[in-house]
Amino acid sequence: MKTSTTAAQVCDTIMQQIGGNKFLTMTGSKPQCYGTSDAGNDFITLQLAKNGVGAKWLKITSMPNDTYSMEFSGIKNGDISVISHEDNVYCDMLQSTFTDITGLYTTLVSL
Repeated sequence: MKTSTTAAQVCDTIMQQIGGNKFLTMTGSKPQCYGTSDAGNDFITLQLAKNGVGAKWLKITSMPNDTYSMEFSGIKNGDISVISHEDNVYCDMLQSTFTDITGLYTTLVSL
């Protein structure tokens, strides 16, 4: 059984893999909460800055097959709706998947 300390450690790892403080600074995202789902998977939820698809939140869930699930959601007609759901995202794909969906860059781009 996982403890809340384990969930916190997994969420710290997720944040480091997506870019840590540099990611937060570049995208204007803010960590909101973390926890363990009913299925036993650890997750972190981020509040997103304004972006091209209107996503307000991102939930990154650690999956048993050593990949991540990324769920981008927003508000449509007063209801929370899923804008995009990506499965089987490896740690080295987190940043590029984020950029592909939101249009926000996670690192400085040289011209």
